[in-house]
Amino acid sequence: MKGIVAVFVMLFVVGVANAQTLAKASDGTGFHVYFRTGWASPYIHYNTGSAWTTSPGHAMTKSDDSTNFPAALGWFRYDFPASTASIEFVFNNGNGVWDNNGNANYKISVAGTWQVTSSVSSPPSATIQTAASDGTGLHVFFQTGWTAPYIHYSTGSTWTTSPGKLMTASTDSKYPASAGWFQYNLAAPQASLEFVFNNGNGAWDNNKNANYKATSAGKWIVMSTVSVPPATTTPTPTTASPSPTTKPTPTSTAAPSPTTTSPTPTSTAAPSPTTSAPTPSGNCYNYNGLDSCSSSTQTELPATDDQRRWQTPPRNASGWSSEYQDYRSLTGYAHVVYGSARTSATVTVRTYLRVASATCSYTFNGVKSTSATYQVTSSLMDDLIIVATCTDGSDTWKLELDPVNFVWQNNAVAQPSGMKGGQKGAIVDLFGWSYDDIAQECADFLGKAGYMGVKINPPQESVLTDAWPQSGQRNPCYTYGVNEYTKARPALEFPAVPYGPTDFHCERTMSSWTDPLQLETGWLTGLTDLNTEKTYVRERIAQYFVDLLGIGFSGLRLDALKHIGPVDAGAIYGLLSKYMGGSLPDDFISWGEVILGGEASLLACNADSGYNFYKGLAR
Repeated sequence: MKGIVAVFVMLFVVGVANAQTLAKASDGTGFHVYFRTGWASPYIHYNTGSAWTTSPGHAMTKSDDSTNFPAALGWFRYDFPASTASIEFVFNNGNGVWDNNGNANYKISVAGTWQVTSSVSSPPSATIQTAASDGTGLHVFFQTGWTAPYIHYSTGSTWTTSPGKLMTASTDSKYPASAGWFQYNLAAPQASLEFVFNNGNGAWDNNKNANYKATSAGKWIVMSTVSVPPATTTPTPTTASPSPTTKPTPTSTAAPSPTTTSPTPTSTAAPSPTTSAPTPSGNCYNYNGLDSCSSSTQTELPATDDQRRWQTPPRNASGWSSEYQDYRSLTGYAHVVYGSARTSATVTVRTYLRVASATCSYTFNGVKSTSATYQVTSSLMDDLIIVATCTDGSDTWKLELDPVNFVWQNNAVAQPSGMKGGQKGAIVDLFGWSYDDIAQECADFLGKAGYMGVKINPPQESVLTDAWPQSGQRNPCYTYGVNEYTKARPALEFPAVPYGPTDFHCERTMSSWTDPLQLETGWLTGLTDLNTEKTYVRERIAQYFVDLLGIGFSGLRLDALKHIGPVDAGAIYGLLSKYMGGSLPDDFISWGEVILGGEASLLACNADSGYNFYKGLAR
């Protein structure tokens, strides 16, 4: 899959309303419909002038525009060819519940990008990170119909005085003020925030009493479901929309009107866990079921689960090990972006702190700096060693990152012309071989015999040992009710990445190989499932690939790509290309596993399934 790039098109979001709204004028590619809904797998049932599609219509695809129509906020899309002149359409959930614009149907006759927010199903409401930290702090963008919104927030200790701070009209072209966007900025090192919004006159938007939360620096957006942003005027059709030639569109199921007022936060303290910790039973207890999805449409864990972070024992405490460093209070990683020629790179240290008021300094190969950003060129042929030191009063925490390497440090590989620069040739599977044995085999036989490459275990799985720890006993299971440090039951957390509880999908068993929701968000064979819809998760996966290329890998095989999905996979490859300087190395090669799992035919092979990899990866 050489040169796979996810194409990102900037769109102006112009309003959230339950009628069709033109978000962007035509670019010559046809009609594009974005639909925001609480349904997990919506369908679009339409007539382009001759006849209606067979009910329920065509499955819509999760939005791949993470900036303007984030999939995590319930956005789906469907594209019509440029030859389309006009469309009349309705939506449904595939099970008899319809959204047909109050029996008027939706109608458009002008090409462009259109958006509809359902008034029948309740779309998810949450904070979405659209850009990782650039070192300037935390930035909140809010789309609303209020003319002078306020943000009422807590940085970890106390809340602002109600109604909070007046937001300003957005100056970011991605979130135009004309479309109801406002912004509020908190300077670095602010890296977390809990907040709600109001109109200054007693009407509140507080995420259905859950409050909004940002867990790191960067750009975060909220699209209000309480106050309706301004909408552009829908162009008048030049010709009358055709009437359905089939049976009438089903009558819409009534939906409750959105609440117009919401209470202010009732407490500044973090709430207690919503589920009491059970008493362990038997020899091992893993809290089975308590992180399961609570409905057939839920995919994300609640934002409050981030309060179960920071489970690592502090330095020198009982149970602490030296490789844990200061993960109790400080985690982070090196973010690498190459220049277009890949002879230089910008390295940014991104840190995450349990205590938001802490400040950090850094050393790059022993050189101290107060800046988290470091520029390197191809003159650096050694490892880049990075250490972050963060302090808060008398407390100090240190984070030693893994060495960073770069593509220009790799040895050139001479290949015959028939291998097309690393794109054509035989690859040998050496799973489970030690690195020394692989090197010997390549030198003694494979290179001389004309093989192009070898496929090996993922590097993090290449430490070969037996099943028994050094102590001679198997690792014990959790036998306590709550974590000693978080005062909550244990959660999914991998601080070396770092991944936290809400970077994973809620636990969903898989019972269908033809349900896109289960394929993409289910726990395959019980394995925890990363939420690859999240900008942060996509970025961390792409940065892991960047790191692999830096230490000398030429390509990647993605196991179970079928369960990542085409939209998320395309977005990850697009980020990889971006971080590698805007293109992929000439010898880069990648493929993914998309196989039958018991179904008669692959859902991924159906162009209208919303789960087709040829369409999804080409965006």
